[in-house]
Amino acid sequence: MTDRSVIDVISATADREMPAPDCREVFFPYVRVDATCRAPAFTGTRDLQICCLVDAVNGLAATADAFETEALRVDPQSVVAACTDIEQARRAAQRYLFHHLGRRARAIRDFGIEVTAARLVYKRFLVAQSNAGGVLIDSTTGGTYALPRRCDQPSAGQVSDMR
Repeated sequence: MTDRSVIDVISATADREMPAPDCREVFFPYVRVDATCRAPAFTGTRDLQICCLVDAVNGLAATADAFETEALRVDPQSVVAACTDIEQARRAAQRYLFHHLGRRARAIRDFGIEVTAARLVYKRFLVAQSNAGGVLIDSTTGGTYALPRRCDQPSAGQVSDMR
Protein backbone atom coordinates (compact mmCIF):
# COMPACT_ATOMS: atom_id res chain seq x y z
CA MET A 1 0.00 0.00 0.00
CA THR A 2 1.36 3.40 -0.93
CA ASP A 3 1.37 6.46 1.31
CA ARG A 4 -1.32 7.93 -0.92
CA SER A 5 -3.69 5.01 -0.30
CA VAL A 6 -3.10 5.31 3.46
CA ILE A 7 -4.23 8.93 3.25
CA ASP A 8 -7.20 7.88 1.10
CA VAL A 9 -8.36 5.27 3.64
CA ILE A 10 -8.09 7.65 6.57
CA SER A 11 -9.57 10.65 4.74
CA ALA A 12 -12.49 8.53 3.52
CA THR A 13 -13.89 8.75 7.02
CA ALA A 14 -13.91 12.56 6.90
CA ASP A 15 -15.35 12.70 3.36
CA ARG A 16 -18.31 10.48 4.26
CA GLU A 17 -18.97 12.06 7.65
CA MET A 18 -18.03 8.82 9.38
CA PRO A 19 -16.49 8.67 12.81
CA ALA A 20 -12.72 9.13 12.99
CA PRO A 21 -10.72 5.95 12.51
CA ASP A 22 -9.98 3.84 15.56
CA CYS A 23 -6.20 4.14 16.13
CA ARG A 24 -4.37 1.88 18.54
CA GLU A 25 -0.96 0.39 19.18
CA VAL A 26 -0.45 -3.35 18.96
CA PHE A 27 2.63 -5.19 20.21
CA PHE A 28 3.28 -8.39 18.23
CA PRO A 29 5.45 -11.15 19.75
CA TYR A 30 8.61 -12.52 18.14
CA VAL A 31 11.35 -14.73 19.49
CA ARG A 32 14.78 -13.31 18.73
CA VAL A 33 17.23 -16.15 18.16
CA ASP A 34 20.95 -15.40 17.91
CA ALA A 35 23.06 -18.16 16.37
CA THR A 36 26.56 -18.88 15.15
CA CYS A 37 27.27 -21.09 12.17
CA ARG A 38 30.07 -22.13 9.86
CA ALA A 39 29.61 -21.03 6.27
CA PRO A 40 31.77 -22.08 3.31
CA ALA A 41 34.33 -19.55 2.09
CA PHE A 42 37.13 -19.56 -0.51
CA THR A 43 39.64 -20.54 2.15
CA GLY A 44 37.57 -23.14 4.02
CA THR A 45 34.88 -21.98 6.42
CA ARG A 46 34.16 -18.82 8.35
CA ASP A 47 32.07 -18.24 11.46
CA LEU A 48 28.94 -16.12 11.07
CA GLN A 49 26.76 -14.47 13.68
CA ILE A 50 23.13 -14.50 12.52
CA CYS A 51 20.02 -12.95 14.06
CA CYS A 52 16.74 -14.70 13.31
CA LEU A 53 13.21 -13.63 14.24
CA VAL A 54 10.54 -16.26 14.76
CA ASP A 55 6.93 -15.11 14.66
CA ALA A 56 5.64 -16.23 18.09
CA VAL A 57 2.07 -16.58 16.84
CA ASN A 58 2.54 -18.90 13.85
CA GLY A 59 6.19 -20.04 14.18
CA LEU A 60 7.54 -18.70 10.87
CA ALA A 61 11.18 -17.62 10.88
CA ALA A 62 13.27 -15.09 8.95
CA THR A 63 16.73 -13.61 9.23
CA ALA A 64 16.94 -10.08 10.58
CA ASP A 65 19.47 -7.29 10.86
CA ALA A 66 20.91 -6.82 14.32
CA PHE A 67 18.74 -4.52 16.41
CA GLU A 68 18.45 -3.12 19.91
CA THR A 69 15.44 -3.36 22.19
CA GLU A 70 14.11 -1.09 24.87
CA ALA A 71 11.95 -1.82 27.89
CA LEU A 72 8.52 -0.17 27.81
CA ARG A 73 5.45 -0.26 30.01
CA VAL A 74 2.46 -1.03 27.81
CA ASP A 75 -1.22 -1.72 28.26
CA PRO A 76 -1.65 -5.52 28.51
CA GLN A 77 -4.69 -5.21 26.19
CA SER A 78 -2.38 -4.11 23.35
CA VAL A 79 -0.10 -7.18 23.54
CA VAL A 80 -0.83 -10.13 21.24
CA ALA A 81 -0.47 -13.46 23.05
CA ALA A 82 2.46 -15.66 22.02
CA CYS A 83 1.56 -19.22 20.94
CA THR A 84 5.12 -20.45 20.31
CA ASP A 85 7.42 -21.19 23.23
CA ILE A 86 11.18 -20.52 23.24
CA GLU A 87 12.14 -24.14 22.50
CA GLN A 88 9.80 -24.38 19.48
CA ALA A 89 11.22 -21.07 18.23
CA ARG A 90 14.82 -22.35 18.60
CA ARG A 91 13.99 -25.41 16.49
CA ALA A 92 12.17 -23.30 13.87
CA ALA A 93 15.16 -20.94 13.67
CA GLN A 94 17.61 -23.83 13.25
CA ARG A 95 15.50 -25.35 10.44
CA TYR A 96 15.16 -21.99 8.72
CA LEU A 97 18.87 -21.16 9.01
CA PHE A 98 19.87 -24.59 7.65
CA HIS A 99 17.57 -24.06 4.65
CA HIS A 100 18.66 -20.42 4.17
CA LEU A 101 22.39 -21.21 4.32
CA GLY A 102 21.95 -24.24 2.03
CA ARG A 103 20.30 -22.09 -0.63
CA ARG A 104 22.92 -19.36 -0.38
CA ALA A 105 25.86 -21.78 -0.44
CA ARG A 106 24.13 -24.07 -2.96
CA ALA A 107 25.22 -27.01 -0.86
CA ILE A 108 23.83 -29.55 1.57
CA ARG A 109 26.26 -29.77 4.43
CA ASP A 110 26.59 -29.35 8.17
CA PHE A 111 26.67 -25.63 8.91
CA GLY A 112 27.29 -26.20 12.62
CA ILE A 113 24.33 -24.03 13.63
CA GLU A 114 24.46 -23.29 17.34
CA VAL A 115 21.83 -21.16 19.04
CA THR A 116 23.57 -18.80 21.46
CA ALA A 117 20.52 -16.89 22.79
CA ALA A 118 16.75 -16.83 22.42
CA ARG A 119 14.30 -14.42 24.02
CA LEU A 120 10.83 -13.01 23.53
CA VAL A 121 10.63 -9.49 22.06
CA TYR A 122 7.71 -7.40 20.87
CA LYS A 123 7.40 -5.21 17.80
CA ARG A 124 5.11 -2.18 17.81
CA PHE A 125 2.51 -1.63 15.09
CA LEU A 126 -0.09 1.09 14.73
CA VAL A 127 -3.54 0.04 13.54
CA ALA A 128 -5.91 2.67 12.11
CA GLN A 129 -9.27 1.17 11.21
CA SER A 130 -12.68 2.51 10.25
CA ASN A 131 -15.76 1.18 8.47
CA ALA A 132 -14.07 1.97 5.14
CA GLY A 133 -11.12 -0.34 5.87
CA GLY A 134 -7.90 -0.03 7.74
CA VAL A 135 -4.15 0.31 7.69
CA LEU A 136 -1.42 -1.48 9.63
CA ILE A 137 1.70 0.66 10.03
CA ASP A 138 5.04 -0.94 10.91
CA SER A 139 6.76 1.19 13.56
CA THR A 140 10.25 0.12 12.46
CA THR A 141 10.12 0.47 8.69
CA GLY A 142 7.10 2.72 8.26
CA GLY A 143 5.67 0.17 5.84
CA THR A 144 1.91 0.12 5.47
CA TYR A 145 -0.41 -2.80 4.82
CA ALA A 146 -4.09 -2.71 3.90
CA LEU A 147 -6.47 -4.37 6.34
CA PRO A 148 -9.88 -5.74 5.40
CA ARG A 149 -13.12 -4.15 6.58
CA ARG A 150 -14.08 -4.80 10.17
CA CYS A 151 -15.91 -8.10 10.34
CA ASP A 152 -18.24 -6.74 13.05
CA GLN A 153 -19.43 -3.91 10.75
CA PRO A 154 -21.76 -5.04 7.94
CA SER A 155 -21.46 -3.20 4.64
CA ALA A 156 -24.35 -1.22 3.18
CA GLY A 157 -27.31 -3.48 2.42
CA GLN A 158 -25.78 -6.41 4.30
CA VAL A 159 -27.46 -7.85 7.37
CA SER A 160 -25.26 -9.20 10.12
CA ASP A 161 -26.49 -12.38 11.78
CA MET A 162 -23.57 -12.54 14.19
CA ARG A 163 -24.81 -12.20 17.76
